[in-house]
Amino acid sequence: RKKLFWLMLTRLFVMDGLNTLFAFGGIVAAGTFGFSMTEVLLFAILLNLTAGVGAFILGWADDYLSPLFVIIGSLVGLVVLVTIAMFTYSTLIFWLVGAAIGFFVGPVQSSTRSFLAHQIMDDDPYRFFGFYSFSGRISAFVGPMVFGLLVAWFHSQRAGMVIIWLLLALGLGCALRIATVEESD
Repeated sequence: RKKLFWLMLTRLFVMDGLNTLFAFGGIVAAGTFGFSMTEVLLFAILLNLTAGVGAFILGWADDYLSPLFVIIGSLVGLVVLVTIAMFTYSTLIFWLVGAAIGFFVGPVQSSTRSFLAHQIMDDDPYRFFGFYSFSGRISAFVGPMVFGLLVAWFHSQRAGMVIIWLLLALGLGCALRIATVEESD
């Protein structure tokens, strides 16, 4: 069950990072980039649309390559894109990066479920999916709390974004660990 252990840790970090991103993305767009309420709503719609497109397109990679390939690729994309978002001062680049972030959010969420389904096969799916759901919620307060602390300490929303990057990077590290466990099985 080593793969499932690392998958649950991956999910724990990734969902905390994504939940923090969802909770504060609009606030950063408005506070750091001066988005109006209408622009924040359009930004949210754009992210949802690109998440659906990403899940649809990378769903094929999930089927033909592997869910783990999609998880790792999406997390690499998210870590790189959040890095760009932290350091850009261009509103246009922020819009483009936001759309690209959405593209990878959908696939990382769907492929972790797909990976779990492939791992449990005939085992008790209710127990495993219940624990999977729990692993995405148990630490849900950590990212927003640390985001707020970083913003308060450094007086910068960009500083708060560091926790999003860190959580996604930790999730990527755990996903890479799944790959090494798979090789040794």
